Formats: sequence, C-alpha cells, structure tokens
Amino acid sequence: MMSRTRLPSTPPTPTQGGSSHFQATNAGLSQASPTLSLHSSVGMHTPPQGHAPYPTMGPQFPVHWYHPSLSRPSYPLGMGNHVIPPFAGLYQISQTNPSPSTISSSDVFTSVGQPLDPPVVNANLNATPSNIDPTLLTTASDVDISKPNEEASTSEHEETSQVENQSDGKDSDAGDDSGGEDSGGEDSDPGPPTQRQRVTVKNPKYGYVAGAMKGVNQMQILRPRELPKIHKDPTRRFNVLMPEIIARCERLGAETGCWLMLAGAHKGSGAQELHYTSPALRADAPEATTKVLNDFRLLIGGLKKARRAAAVSMGIALTEAEAAKAAAEDKAKRMEMELAEQRALIAQLRSDSAASQNLSAENGE
Repeated sequence: MMSRTRLPSTPPTPTQGGSSHFQATNAGLSQASPTLSLHSSVGMHTPPQGHAPYPTMGPQFPVHWYHPSLSRPSYPLGMGNHVIPPFAGLYQISQTNPSPSTISSSDVFTSVGQPLDPPVVNANLNATPSNIDPTLLTTASDVDISKPNEEASTSEHEETSQVENQSDGKDSDAGDDSGGEDSGGEDSDPGPPTQRQRVTVKNPKYGYVAGAMKGVNQMQILRPRELPKIHKDPTRRFNVLMPEIIARCERLGAETGCWLMLAGAHKGSGAQELHYTSPALRADAPEATTKVLNDFRLLIGGLKKARRAAAVSMGIALTEAEAAKAAAEDKAKRMEMELAEQRALIAQLRSDSAASQNLSAENGE
C-alpha cells in the first residue's frame, strides 16, 4: 500500500506579476511514499535538476498537474475552459504551454494561487521539511510511470488467458460429453420427429364410440383419443366428472332448446342415481319424463339389490364351505388319533401273543 506524507504549506511569496505563486519541486513520486517539497519562485517555473530554466510566457494562468499514482486531489482539476483528462501520465495543462507532449515525466507539480493538498495516508502532521525521512524523498526520474499501466495490462492479459482457458476447458468437457453420448450406440439418436396422425373417417385411429345410437341404428362417432384405463378410484372419479357433464348438457339445452335427458349411476356408489332433463323436455312431456326417470331408478335399484344379493349368497356359500372344511379337518384329526390308538393296541396284542407262546414252549419241555 502506498503511503503519503502531507507537508505544511509555505507562506505565499509575491511574484514579479504581483500574484502568489507556489511551485512544488523534487516531487517524490515513488511506489512506497510520494512526497512533495514546496518553495516559492519568482517570475518563472523552476524545472528539475539538469534542465535549463524556462520563463513564463504571457500572463499568469493557473497550472495544474495530474498523476495517476496520487488519489483524487482536493484542489480543482480544471480552470476556465481547461479540464485535466485522466491520462496515464504526467501532463501540464495551461494556456501558456504549447502542448502536453512537450512536458517531461520528470517535470514538477505546480499550482498557482493554491498549495497542493493530496490525501494524507499515515501522515505525520507535525512533520517539517527538516525532519522528513530522507529515504522517503526520491526524484521524479526514479519513478517509472508506465509500470502501473504495464502491471494492469499484464493482469488483464492473465485474466483474459484464464477466461480463455476456462472456456476451452468447458468446450472440451462438452465435447467429451457429446462424444460419450454419440459413442453410446444408435439408441441415443432419437431420430426425426414423428408426425401426429389426424383422426378421420378414413383413419379411425382410436375407433368409434360404442353404444352411440341414431334411432335404431348404430351411430359412428370417432373417438378423438384413446380410451383410458380403469381409474384407481372409479366411484370418486364418477362423482367428480358427472356434475361437469350435466353442466355441459345444461348449456347445450339452453343454446339449442333440444330435448335432452341424461342419467347415470355407479355400481360402487351408495348415493342415488344422477340425472338431468332439459327444460324443453320437462315442459313438453313432464309425465312421460317422470315415468322414464322412475323406470331408470327401479332399474338401478334392482341392479344394486341383485349385486348385493349375489354378494350375500356368495358370502354365505363361502362361510358354509369354510365351515365344512373345518369339520373335515377335525374329522381327519380324530381319525388319525383313532388309527394311532388301534396301531398301539395291535402292537400290544402282538407282544402278548409272543410272550404266551414262549411260556407254553417252556412248559412243554
């Protein structure tokens, strides 16, 4: 980190033109500690050591110096129509100088009518020109102004190289991945997209609606899509979709004024059947409509009862079969026990008969 030492300003000395003029010479511009030494001049700008003095041309105009190694100065950077640009060097901008290109990098910092006041970092406020560390004082010729720019360009070049290397690595990784996918076989190629087939009379892809009638004849209505499989909860599905269908039937009756009747029930539902009758049908044939709905209700009730009766009869038969099976198992166990007893009795009789024969044989002798 660069450190700067703030020097106390010197009281102004009148110049030949009658204006206060200060000039900072031996600008200690170094990477470690740039310092400034101020003294007065009369009538001309004092160049660095080894240069011939050059007189001030014309009237006194404010002269400002700028260097990138110093932070933003507190004095104004422009006077009148002159504004100091952020050049990466040391330039003098004034109406008296011919051009900035004639200024050497070893020229001094000059300010007319106002002392230099750079930012203070690690400064000794009580310092005087007599007690400044000599090691901190360096000449402007010892400072390589182009070094910061070279370091910045070097760092930018290194960052650019790193970004290019990373992008090359990503590209190579992507190439490796793509190569691995291509080497997986022909299955990895999805092939050209398949064109969707349109369902038409000449191409009944999903067949026709079963049960649709037009009078006494079957009506051919194309299925727009494949029939779904049985739902995992058919009763709940019926109770959800049936109200939606009834709502659509109502819209159809309201838009067309047709005679429409819809009725449905689910064999697994404990609720009553659902039905809808359009306003036109209810208005034109109320009694016949009521009779049809009652017949449908009786039909559904009979089916449910038959289904329940069949289930009850099947349950009874199953219970009887299970009871018969249990009785047969008990009978088999009893027969096995009786057979074991008979086998034991036969073995006892055989042993007694053999003992009696041996006894009679001994007595006969």
